[in-house]
Amino acid sequence: MRESVYDLLCAFLLGLGQLCMYTGYDTQQTIVEPVLRSVHERAPSNIDAHAGYYGLMTCMTVYVLSNLAAPWALSIIGSKFALLLGSLMFSLHIASFLFIHWIPYYVTAALLGGGFALFYSGHAAYTTEHSTKTTIERNSALTWALASSW
Repeated sequence: MRESVYDLLCAFLLGLGQLCMYTGYDTQQTIVEPVLRSVHERAPSNIDAHAGYYGLMTCMTVYVLSNLAAPWALSIIGSKFALLLGSLMFSLHIASFLFIHWIPYYVTAALLGGGFALFYSGHAAYTTEHSTKTTIERNSALTWALASSW
């Protein structure tokens, strides 16, 4: 396969993967507060009444702080592993809803914040690795168009 076709395929698959990941995550974020409030009404000791908001705050706080370390981690583990690890954090957080309790919820929300930072750093590095000076705009546009098309 020619290198230019391979790079285009990599950009397409990166965008498709991001589309699938964010579709699941955004769907979960839409229903998280009513679901957690319902669980709190049935079992108040399992989760806080407003845990959805607190979990999002935890995730975003860790995300902001993790952005300071993400480039360093990216240089050690590489872009592919950063994408894999970040994606696994998304999956782990969504899987924590199989057993709703405040400990796994807040722990996975914090891990998700770190996963966000790793994923975005890995995303940019992977796009850069599979682009040239003339194809970077095309590959970036393709990736983000696919990721945002849901």
